[in-house]
Amino acid sequence: MTDIKSKQKQHYVPQFYLKNWIGRDGIWVNHKSEKNKPPYAKKSTKDVGEERYFYGSLIDDVVYDMLVYKYSERLKNNDKLLHSILSEFKKFQLIDDIAYKKKGIVFNDKHTINKLEQLYDVFKKNFLEDKYSNIENTLSKSINQFNELNSTLIETFIPNGTFESLLAFYCFQLHRTPKALATFQNTISSFSIIKNEIESELTNIQKKSLIQYILYIDSFLLAERLAKENYSIRIFKNRTKKRFITSDSPSVIIFKDNIFGFIPLTPKLLMQIEKGNTFNNVNPNRISIDYLFSSEKVSIINGIIHEQSDRYLYARSKNDFLAKKEK
Repeated sequence: MTDIKSKQKQHYVPQFYLKNWIGRDGIWVNHKSEKNKPPYAKKSTKDVGEERYFYGSLIDDVVYDMLVYKYSERLKNNDKLLHSILSEFKKFQLIDDIAYKKKGIVFNDKHTINKLEQLYDVFKKNFLEDKYSNIENTLSKSINQFNELNSTLIETFIPNGTFESLLAFYCFQLHRTPKALATFQNTISSFSIIKNEIESELTNIQKKSLIQYILYIDSFLLAERLAKENYSIRIFKNRTKKRFITSDSPSVIIFKDNIFGFIPLTPKLLMQIEKGNTFNNVNPNRISIDYLFSSEKVSIINGIIHEQSDRYLYARSKNDFLAKKEK
């Protein structure tokens, strides 16, 4: 039961990221849809950017077969990344066969079977959460180091591996939020699978799980594609008195003037993904640095963040919410 309690609060916006917006009063939260509710401060990020068992899911034979079908062309081309991911998912499916369908179980001890079902219930709630936690642990060290080194406005430091970490972080934050899940769910009303000439529609939990795992896989694939297509990163250092805000959907898509999108890294640093620069001979890190001296531009950026957020906005100070300007 301890493991279940420890995984109840499942963050779709990482705490290591949100901590950059903790100020004297904590992190300020503004509920976007409740305009009459004033912003409020939370002392910690524990209850921010999370939902109870948000990543709870399953991979049974239906969900697994749907994933194999969706990515069949890449699997035929021996995509090593996809093979690695789906091999982990196959283990989940085999556990489902044993714990839920009781395949291979030759004993009939009700106590043991009940214990097995309880453990499987925990596993379903924690599997995807653990996957994202492992990714966060891998990326956070590099990103925190970069943010800390570049908190100064005088010099710029780009440690090796920063480009890959920042690009992956943007892609995962684009896909792992409630907004991303809801957008996908609203686009496709139902899924069905044909087995033995019989068509069956996926249940709600199968549909939700399938979408969650597609979003998880597509995060890897998008980061891989952006890197191959020669996208680069531009870091903007905010040298104004205004600060960037962020949200429960912090990765923003632009698709304008060779700009793919952006994400604020801290109240004073913003990362933009763009195409058209070649860094092979100048900067092998594929990261360039620029400066923002215009408060008006910071307000415009905050306005875009506000527009593309889902339900919540986050800021270092209550007054930062007043600095947004709709585009």
